[in-house]
Amino acid sequence: MHASPFTGRLARAVAGTAIAAVLAACSGGNVLQSPSVPGAPNAAPAIRAHGGSPVNVAIPKVHKMHGKSSIKPSAKGGPLLYISDFINGIVNVYTWPSKQLVGTLYNAGLPRGMCVDRKHNVWITDGAGGISQFAHGASAPTTTLSIPGYNPVGCAVDPKTGDLAVSSLNDIGGAQGTLTIFPHASAPGTNYTDTILYFYDFLSYDNKGNLYIDGQDSSYGFRLAKFSNGTFTPITVSGATINFPGGVQYTHGRLTVGDQAATGGASIVYRMRKDGTVTGSTTLNASMDCVQYYISGGSLICPNAGGPTGPNVAVYNYPAGGDPTAMLDGSYVLPIGAVVSK
Repeated sequence: MHASPFTGRLARAVAGTAIAAVLAACSGGNVLQSPSVPGAPNAAPAIRAHGGSPVNVAIPKVHKMHGKSSIKPSAKGGPLLYISDFINGIVNVYTWPSKQLVGTLYNAGLPRGMCVDRKHNVWITDGAGGISQFAHGASAPTTTLSIPGYNPVGCAVDPKTGDLAVSSLNDIGGAQGTLTIFPHASAPGTNYTDTILYFYDFLSYDNKGNLYIDGQDSSYGFRLAKFSNGTFTPITVSGATINFPGGVQYTHGRLTVGDQAATGGASIVYRMRKDGTVTGSTTLNASMDCVQYYISGGSLICPNAGGPTGPNVAVYNYPAGGDPTAMLDGSYVLPIGAVVSK
């Protein structure tokens, strides 16, 4: 484990079992224990282990919100944008592309990354060890799958088979994470690990059923891999250096991979071929920790956990990037995931 003092940005909190432990305790769940680290603050031993940052940010007081989940019935007939807030323990729901707040889910556990299946159901990972399915516009889950002993962070659905892939950043002790595949989005799931990845972050299927996943190795170096037929294959990114793994999305016929902590300060989303060759980039001004972004048409939605104006959720022109074109309503503490269900 890394012994440096904690210097991670807020987005790095998505990596920490310590924050998950506090939240789980506040919500009545079991406290997740993480190893102590010499020289690291007692409050966040596992957070700084998953990457570092030159920017010091205080961890806000955690306060899982409680309320009755609801989405306006009038909004359910059109596309909806879902945004998760890990520390508040909520998922806000907006009309898309009009961006009107129409509901909030309070029953998604400790929500992180999200994905959508072929039937427009939204899957929401729960940092406490599971993933839940919500029908489009529904306020209660229809299915919940468990990944005991792990901290799920991202998900993706195979457009060909309907298989559900879930990435778990690490196990509840802070050790190596895992990739779990649920055939046809049903239990039981099968866990897969490989030496390429130690921390498993975000992932996306292409249109042929190949799965792409980013994360870090045991030395905290960025890694990108393809997973197919039960095998991980490393992908070397050429034409850019990615400092800290962000979202992964296959869209517009291209693989896109985010760098939460790009060298210039603002987060960057790279477009690349499947062999890792970078073909273009989108710089997100005023962001510092764009976590699991989502690209919809000519827009990119960025859950921004840090930056000059963060935490917030910003919308950018895609692929141009630059300054935000809109900011979403909502009092966010640690926004992590974004997804659009049509």
